Amino acid sequence: MGWIRRTGTRLELALRAFSIAPPRRVGPAACARDRTRALVLLPIIGFLQGVVLALADRWLWRTQPLTRSMIVVAIGLLLSYGIGVRGVVYTLSRKPFAGASSGRVLVWLFAALMVLLEIYWLSRIGAPPRRGRALVLAMLLSRWSTVPIGYGLKATGSDGLGIPFDGAITFGDFAFSSLIALGVAMTAYDLVALVAIVTVALTILGLRLGFSRLFGGVDGFALAAGAQVCEFATLGILSVIRL
Repeated sequence: MGWIRRTGTRLELALRAFSIAPPRRVGPAACARDRTRALVLLPIIGFLQGVVLALADRWLWRTQPLTRSMIVVAIGLLLSYGIGVRGVVYTLSRKPFAGASSGRVLVWLFAALMVLLEIYWLSRIGAPPRRGRALVLAMLLSRWSTVPIGYGLKATGSDGLGIPFDGAITFGDFAFSSLIALGVAMTAYDLVALVAIVTVALTILGLRLGFSRLFGGVDGFALAAGAQVCEFATLGILSVIRL
């Protein structure tokens, strides 16, 4: 019973990390470890969010692809409370990127451009099964990416996600989270998933290098920004390939 209760608590915290759902209160002794283990379970939350978006997209199949894509991306932003976009804005607003007010305006424009490109790329994917596949993989892999991005890097701040981040991700956490994410992706989507996984893996390597050199580590905002970039990259590559 204790294991089931802890798992339920961690799933609730994982849901809170990338959504507006409030978590159940946990005791202070278990709270820090539960939060880290919640990140490990983020691929499950991403998969479920992707399924919700795929079902919404299927329900809207009679509408024009661009309109449908706008609605689905808006639903995705609502489900995640816009955490990824806010992470991009905050991270790029830090030095050495943007200190002046004009720089902050450019940062917001860049974040808006990312969202518009996601809408455009999704609209380029015509067949409903391919659109659903792209949405599930984008949500699944982007949520998983927070663990490999944060693994081994110094925690420079705890804010940014729906739950505090303390940087205590272990190799076991990384391996277990990867087993969930990559196992589900490859089992469900085979070759297309492999292309998406390689794209996300390369994106993660670039993000880790950039965060380490520019900021000396990551905080919750950087993890959220990294997830948004991985979501962006996944939709981009899947709008191009024809598999």
